[in-house]
Parts: sequence; C-alpha cells; structure tokens
Amino acid sequence: GCRNVLWLAAVVMLSCIMLYAENREAVRHEQLMLKDFRGDVADLARISEVIIGGRLQEYDKILLVLRDSFVAEPERFAETVRLLRSGPLADREILVVRNDRDGYLAFTDSPNAKPGLYLGKSEYFRHFADGAGDGLYISTPLFGRVTQRYSIPVVRPVYDKGGNFNGVVALSVRQDALVNFGSSLKLSGDTIVT
Repeated sequence: GCRNVLWLAAVVMLSCIMLYAENREAVRHEQLMLKDFRGDVADLARISEVIIGGRLQEYDKILLVLRDSFVAEPERFAETVRLLRSGPLADREILVVRNDRDGYLAFTDSPNAKPGLYLGKSEYFRHFADGAGDGLYISTPLFGRVTQRYSIPVVRPVYDKGGNFNGVVALSVRQDALVNFGSSLKLSGDTIVT
C-alpha cells in the first residue's frame, strides 16, 4: 500500500519534472528561433536600405544627366534618353517622363503616353512648381496616368539657363525594381530571400 503510493508519487513527480524540463527547453528553443528571426529581419532591413539607397543614387545621377542634357540642348533630349537606354537606363520598365513648366507631358518613352496630358496637379510637380528648390523628390507610389501602372516617381526639377522653373524630369520606377536583390540572399538559420 504505502510503498506503492510513494512509488506512484515519485513517478508522477519525476514525470512532472521531465515535462517541465521539456517545456522549458521548447520555450528556450522558440526564443532562440525568434531571436534569429529578429536578427534576419534587421539584416534584411539593412540590406534593403543599402540596395534601395544605391539604386536611388543611380536614378538621381541619370536624372541629372537628363536634366543637364535638356537644358543644354532640348532638341536632343530624346537622343539622350536613347543613349542612356543602352547603358545605365537599360531597364525598359523604368520610364522617362518630362513635364513642361505648365505641367503638360512634354516627353515620355512610355508606349501608353497621351501627348499633351496635363500632369500639373501631381504632388511631385506641385512640389517644384511651388518653389521647393533643387532637390531629389521621391513620390509615394501612385498609379501613373502616363505609365498606366503603379510606380514610384523619382523626380528632379528643370530650370532654364536663366534659373526659371521649366518643368520636371522624372523616372517612373516600379516598386519591385527598388527591392529586387537580383539573386538569393542567405541569412542566418534557414532564411533565404529571393
């Protein structure tokens, strides 16, 4: 009797201790996995920031070339775009748009373009037309009336030789073009980003 009860109590107690230890190990393992996941997310955020920042710098350089070309020889703007298409602007999904000083579409290499389309109410155009200066403007994603797709306008103002506002030049960039890593990235653990 009493021995069996003691024996049964010892077995129950040992089972409880083993279950508690297994549960603690499962919780510890889950915490380690969560820590790895958080590290992966932080790594991915840093990698994305570097990649996106680098791409935006490339786009800004292209915009400066386009703007300088237009100011120097406006009649050769389309030729400059064609030349850039064989090099730094090879991605045909990134479209070039130029609005004149009144906000009308003056140039694009988009096949969906409607000549003379009024774009003067767009946030990026208003930004510069209202005197914001000479910085790079990166719009929130929007559905482009010229491109007929969602994209991120990356924009620079154009000033004539006298320093007067003369419209904008923009690249219409697909959102996925900014975050496309080009190949898979292996992070810690089993995480692979493509």
